[in-house]
Amino acid sequence: MLTSCESSGISSLTTSPPLATMPAVLACWHIGGASAAGKRRSEETMPTICITNQKGGVGKTTTAVNVAAALAGYFEKRVLLIDFDTQCNATRAFGYDSGSGGEVRLGHLLEMAEDGQTNLPIEKAILPVEVPLLDLLPGQKRLAKYLPDHRPDLLAAVLGGLSSRPDFTIIDCPPGLNLLTTNAIFASDWAIVPCEHAVFSLEGLADLLAMLEQLASAKRDFDPTNFYRILLTKVNPARKRSTEYVVQELTPYKDKLFRTVIRENDSLNQAHAAGKPVFLYDSSSVGAMCYHALTRELLDYEETRIQKEQLARAGQPD
Repeated sequence: MLTSCESSGISSLTTSPPLATMPAVLACWHIGGASAAGKRRSEETMPTICITNQKGGVGKTTTAVNVAAALAGYFEKRVLLIDFDTQCNATRAFGYDSGSGGEVRLGHLLEMAEDGQTNLPIEKAILPVEVPLLDLLPGQKRLAKYLPDHRPDLLAAVLGGLSSRPDFTIIDCPPGLNLLTTNAIFASDWAIVPCEHAVFSLEGLADLLAMLEQLASAKRDFDPTNFYRILLTKVNPARKRSTEYVVQELTPYKDKLFRTVIRENDSLNQAHAAGKPVFLYDSSSVGAMCYHALTRELLDYEETRIQKEQLARAGQPD
């Protein structure tokens, strides 16, 4: 029998901790202070991670919002969440409407970057949220018009204008393989690819992973297959046919899968509707426990990834 966030039938994967080992209520939630965040790290260990999949409805925004909230609220990391989806769902997930913005909008920052301007006023575009140490760069409905075909690097240029780098930058991507997605991938150190636990959810996955590897190869000098991790979402073990199909289809990528899976749980949708991360809506829910476990695994993976990159640059085997 599966515990709340265990692997859904891929036997080669280790399993996530059972419920008894997970935090209850807000016992581990840091309401103030920035003690851990005060220990600054080098820029190469301040990663940008995009959450991407060409399909909609697979849990991209839910993952972006709750991973960002867990990094800040539980693990005391300074986090910038960028809503790079014209649907602005990540913006609404924190109680703002889709037209909300700071003194400066993200589209204007992209225009300034295209014109070659530096010292961009990014801080004026950021909105505060309820979670300490977490900032939101809100979405914009017609964002794609600010991205010319020949500039996949504009978002990276905008992030380069930050006066103080956060510990983590999380980018919520739109569905589809488009200029928004390309800019987000180009600006990222690696990607999380959420895949729904359903029969038809994996169609086109190989194309997306090939694009991720191609873009990673264009900007890096190490193994581009380290650029992504696949996350199973909306997992329901009762769907035996889906489980068998997903296990078969993901076997070639088993080494790229998160051990943690996100179980199907109404609290995640309810939290989004309430304009809150799930930890502030129902921190004892299965959804909250799964995203806490995922974030802990993400931190472990990031540490390993940095070590591999450093060895690769030094020309040593990992």
